[in-house]
This record gives sequence, structure tokens and C-alpha cells, in this order.
Amino acid sequence: MDTMFSEALSRAVLHAPTVGVIATLSLIASFLIIFVSDLIHCGFKTWAVRWAPCIAGKSLLSERFRLKKSMEDYYEEFADAYRKYSKNGKAFSISDNIGEGYIVMLPPQHYHDWYNVPRDHLNWGKAVNQEFSLDDLGIDLGWHIAPLTVQKCSQVDFIKRVEGPIGRELDRLLVENLTESKEWHLCSLFNTVVNIYSHIALLVVLGPEFSNHTALAEQLPLFNMQLSDRMGSEKSYPMFFKPLVRKFSAKTRQVQSIMAEMKKTIVPEIRRRVEQRRRSTKQSTQNCFLDVMIELLLKKGLLSHDAVKDDERHFDTMAIQTIFLLFEVLGGLTPATTSSLYQIMKTPEYLAPLREELAAALKQADNAWSFDIFKHTPKLESFTKECLRVFTPSGIASGGLVEKPLQLRSTGRTLSPGTKFSLPAQQAHLDPDNYPNPNIFDGYRFCDPQSGACDIRGTITPSAKWLIFGIGTSACPARLLATRISQTLFFKVLRKYDLRLKLDNGQPEVVYAATNMFVNFNTQMYVKSASI
Repeated sequence: MDTMFSEALSRAVLHAPTVGVIATLSLIASFLIIFVSDLIHCGFKTWAVRWAPCIAGKSLLSERFRLKKSMEDYYEEFADAYRKYSKNGKAFSISDNIGEGYIVMLPPQHYHDWYNVPRDHLNWGKAVNQEFSLDDLGIDLGWHIAPLTVQKCSQVDFIKRVEGPIGRELDRLLVENLTESKEWHLCSLFNTVVNIYSHIALLVVLGPEFSNHTALAEQLPLFNMQLSDRMGSEKSYPMFFKPLVRKFSAKTRQVQSIMAEMKKTIVPEIRRRVEQRRRSTKQSTQNCFLDVMIELLLKKGLLSHDAVKDDERHFDTMAIQTIFLLFEVLGGLTPATTSSLYQIMKTPEYLAPLREELAAALKQADNAWSFDIFKHTPKLESFTKECLRVFTPSGIASGGLVEKPLQLRSTGRTLSPGTKFSLPAQQAHLDPDNYPNPNIFDGYRFCDPQSGACDIRGTITPSAKWLIFGIGTSACPARLLATRISQTLFFKVLRKYDLRLKLDNGQPEVVYAATNMFVNFNTQMYVKSASI
């Protein structure tokens, strides 16, 4: 027995180095396979857009295989590329948010090449689907009813119906989220705005009866945060692992879990409203996005006027689209108002003139608040637009996924199906050829020098140097409603509260996220009831 044990031990010792070598070689081979697959993918995608140079910091090569750079470095590289290529009428490329393909950045001055192309040539929804890897979550932004819903809700008659409930709800939310005391109270700028707009998103998308739904109001910002976090984490993985990460990562499960919780509330409400609409013999008043969506589905025959066994599948699809509409409303409103409140604290010399203008406009309307107030506030309109110029919510804007060959007459190029393209919005807004002294905030920049006039048309009308809402067929259809909601919250805060920025020497006032520049999410402010 001892002999057998000794022989076995001897063989194990003899073969141990061999096992170790094999294990080491296997690890090296695995690494090489993963690394080479990344290189091949990167090379293939780079070759496809070789006419539009990729800026170095935005390579498709996994972040684990290249030198790590700060977001500020990425931002500067993007700015350099704008000056080098866009200003000279040339295109360049950056990687998309998940690191799977390139987005071609076209020169803004050439937007006429695709401004009016048919919608079946260019799909913004599918581009966003790829950008956020939404297919794995069951979200299809190619569903054409959602953009039709937003377009219909951007018409004047709908806006007139919702402006009153929005104003009243903002009054209630300000009392809940900000102090009524004459003493200074410290709070988070970003969290305060998010808390308020979570309820406003529910009001606009689901209706006034849902604006005070506590559970959904808490779940919505969590969904937004988790979805963005999932997208950011996926990018760091090599291409070899991305499909697995998308489907099975903890971050994916978190997003799926919060969506499931939100659907527990939203699906029954959709079912109730559809059944109610089916029983009605006349068209009901549409006071929210969901009501408009239901009416469109019935009108186009995509939803039966009678109950059918396929109803639940339709209700689930509608719930998913509703959740993403909530995501877009909250995500679109928050940065605009955050930057306006931040800027009024940074430049308090604008506070008194804006308050005087708002008081005069309100008096002119016999103290009856409505969106029409802003027709008489040119200084506020200019201040709003200047904040959007400096802190552009999306550093790249417009464009989409090419579905049919798209000829660019200005450059002689043709974008093939599958190509994603966009425009460098933030850099166009900071271009001294577009706006003199672009790095200096000028709240009255957009007021007419002679008359002092400035109205909403200048804020929501796109041009080669004004890309805040995109341009062409993919321009944001809800830009009028979104601007008025943001201005309303800003207006009500200025009238009711004094604000003061909490300065923190160890904290940057702005943060960079590749192509974007934002007010720091950790910014805090002191608030008290207005002393006027």
C-alpha cells in the first residue's frame, strides 16, 4: 500500500509542472482569442468608416486593452476633432455608447443633405435601441406609434389642456421639496429637480391622477439611473463577452426587475383605459400621452375595438413604450432646468431683472398663470436659450440609423444601411464663429439689440448652429412642451425662493461625459422663502 501511494505521489509531482504549463498556455490562448477578436471587430468597423477618421480616445477597442483616459480628455479630443474636421466640412467618427460600432459625426453646415429624407430612410428609434442595447430588454423604439404619440401631444390643443395641471402640480411639488422657511436650507440641486420632474413625467404620460403616485415616482429615476449605468458598464467589456453581459449581467437583471415592478402598476391601468374606451361611443378627451397612444392604436386598427385574446401582448408592449416615454420626459427635462438654476446662482445679477420681467408679465395676465406668460418675457427666453447653449443636454444631436442608402451631396459620400450618424451639437454651440465669446455666459445674448425681443421660435427652431433639439426628421417633436415646462419650474422657483450656491473647493462645478458637459450632479444649494 505504501509503495502504491509513493508511486502515485511521484507521478503527481512529475506531472504537476505539465499541468501548470497547460493551464498557463490555456489562459494565454484565451486572452489572445479575446484580444484578437476585439482587434478584428475594431478593424472591420474602422474600415467601414475609413473616410471619417475615428478620434483616438473613442476607439472600439475595449477599455481594458488600451490606456484609460479621463472623460475630460475625451471631451477635449472631441472638441479638437470638431475644429479639425467639422469646421472644414469633413466628417469624423466616435464609438457608440456600448463600444460596438461607430457614429459618423457629419458637419452641421451640411444638414441639408438629409434634412427632409423620408422617414423610411432614417430611423432615430432604432439608433437609440442600439445605443442602449434595448433589444435585450424587450424595448423596441422602432415601434412607430410612440413617435406619433409624441407628435400629437406636441400640438397646441394638447399643450393647452395640460398647462393648467402642470402649473398646479409644480406648486404642490415645490412646497413638498423646498422649504417655506425664511432660514437657509441645504439641498441637492440635481435630486430636487429629479424628484419634481418624476411626478411631472407621470402627469404628462399617465395623466394628472398619477402625478402623486409615490411608488412610480420613486421607481422612475431608479430605472433611468440603472439603464444608463448598464449601458456604461457594458462598454468596458471586450466584444467577446458583450452579448453575455447584455443578457445575464446583474445590471441587466436590475433593469428588468424595476421594469417588472413598474408594469405591475402600468399594465392594469392600460387595461382599464382600453376597456373604458371600448365601451365609450364617442372619443374621449385626451389629457396625457397614454390616452393619445390608445386612440392612435384604435384608429389605425392595431388595437381591436373589441376584446381579443391577443390583448395582453399589446398591453405589455404599450407598458414598455410608456416606461420609455417616462424615461425620455424625465431625462429631457432635468438637465435643462438644472443648468438654469445653477446659472442663476452663478450669475445672481440676472435675478432682479428676471423677477421684474416675470412680475410684469404676470400682472399683464391679471395674475392668471399660463404658458402664454412667456410670450412677454424676452429676457427669460434669452436666459433659457443661453443656458441650453452652454450646457447642451446632449453633446451629439439628431441623425439616426440609415436604413436605405443616403447620399450626401456636399461630400459626395453615400451612407450605407446600418450606418449611424449624428451632429456635434455641443461644439457647434461653443464655436466662436457661431457665437462670439462662446465661453462667456451672456444671458441676454439672444435678445434683439434694438427691440429687446426674443421669443420661443428662436429657441425651438433648429439651424446649423442651433442643434439643441436636433434637426430634420429626427428633431425632437416635444421641444415646445419641454421648453415651457422647464421655464415654468424656473419661473416658479424665482418667484418663491432665494437661492445660493454651496461652494465646495474640492468639487468641480461641471463634469464631463465624453461629448457632454454637465452641471455636477453633486452640486448643492441653499434655499429659503423669497425675501421679496
